[in-house]
Amino acid sequence: MALTQWQAGLIVGLALVFGNEPSRADSQSKKTIDFARDVFPILQQHCIECHGPDLQEGQLRLDARALVRRGGINGKLFTPGQSDGSLLLQRLTSDDAGDRMPLEADPLDAKQIEVLRRWIDEGANWPDGIGSAATELEKHWAYIKPVRAALPTVSDPNWPQNPIDFYVLQRLDREGLQPAPAAQKERLLRRIYLDLIGLPPSP
Repeated sequence: MALTQWQAGLIVGLALVFGNEPSRADSQSKKTIDFARDVFPILQQHCIECHGPDLQEGQLRLDARALVRRGGINGKLFTPGQSDGSLLLQRLTSDDAGDRMPLEADPLDAKQIEVLRRWIDEGANWPDGIGSAATELEKHWAYIKPVRAALPTVSDPNWPQNPIDFYVLQRLDREGLQPAPAAQKERLLRRIYLDLIGLPPSP
């Protein structure tokens, strides 16, 4: 049956409209990466078990924004806006199984790697309210700079030979005990032999 002029025009028009419409996959790929939807689930599934509140391998935590930006013992993970040279991507895509993250687990697939790459290139945005609160984490003793404590007051400040001796003497004073006399060199040598090889020295 021959098409009418109106039907033919409708078909051509629909073809032009839908033929030029980008595919759903293309439109999805051009969307800005959403951290909560796209990135944080990857970190939760593949990273935080070894780099989270319970375990911090390499002194690295990936569950809080401030701590991710600080990096670990190997340095910063990335510079926002620059995925090239990113330590994070280098470790995730390494050909060396002993260096690639996550260790002893399946590597991230190409789609997940691309999500992280785009997230970094788009500025590595991490909104408030997602992940652990860095303000609380930084109060943990592991993140507090140590301060040298003052040595305790003891009954004989001339007896200690090093700072630890002050604490030893403090405990002896508390128990009402006196320090034992210093051991002779021969006795110290015997103790060293017994500690190191389990046998007394030869006569």
